Amino acid sequence: MFAFTSLKMGATHPKPDYITWKELKAYDRIGPTHDLKRTPIIQRAYDEYTALLKIQGKSPAKNILHLLFAPSCERRIMIVENAFPYYLEPGIIHLVAWINPLYITKEPDVRKFIFAKLVLRFGRPSSQHITYIMFKNNPSHGSIPDVEHYHIFVDSREVASALIDKKAT
Repeated sequence: MFAFTSLKMGATHPKPDYITWKELKAYDRIGPTHDLKRTPIIQRAYDEYTALLKIQGKSPAKNILHLLFAPSCERRIMIVENAFPYYLEPGIIHLVAWINPLYITKEPDVRKFIFAKLVLRFGRPSSQHITYIMFKNNPSHGSIPDVEHYHIFVDSREVASALIDKKAT
């Protein structure tokens, strides 16, 4: 996949195929206009997961609703780590905010909820700030368009810095 040559000769290495933080920033709030890729191993695991669900007569959407929003669940939004994350630059955390379809939730309210949860988990106590990227996939590019959800990305280098600040105070 990568070509390795001598650095003494001034050769450069090709960029890996992962999605960088800079690239993700371009998708903030608007989403990508194309499918985002997973590593081959993660994609294979996802394909096996969906095949198993199909054998069981379930869809990914129904399975997520069952796992996160049982019939008596009053939670409006659930934020979880993405079980099948995109192929991201090392250090980027990929979360998903799933929206309970029993409730009408407007995007500004979702953003406020997500921001509050991220500040609680990763924020700096002095600034109550966390940088994150969030978008909803276009239905033609998402793998589970039947359940409203938002992809959230946090740079763990910033998180590590926040944790260091917390220990110092």
